[in-house]
Amino acid sequence: MEKWIARYGGHNLKFVGIRFDRPSETYDGFRLLRGTVLTLQNAAGEKWELKILGSIVVKNEKYKLLSYKD
Repeated sequence: MEKWIARYGGHNLKFVGIRFDRPSETYDGFRLLRGTVLTLQNAAGEKWELKILGSIVVKNEKYKLLSYKD
């Protein structure tokens, strides 16, 4: 995470969206969303796609970050 803070810390970034590039997996009681891609936009309107998060677990309509990439 230090690498991403060093690269993007101090920038005025706005969250634009999230998508998942890999197929989701369904298990007994939860679903795993994979291939997380965040889209952010800076003050100049430039958009960046970041692949810094790992999978996200969905259980009872609640979302939890399972891992992040450093």
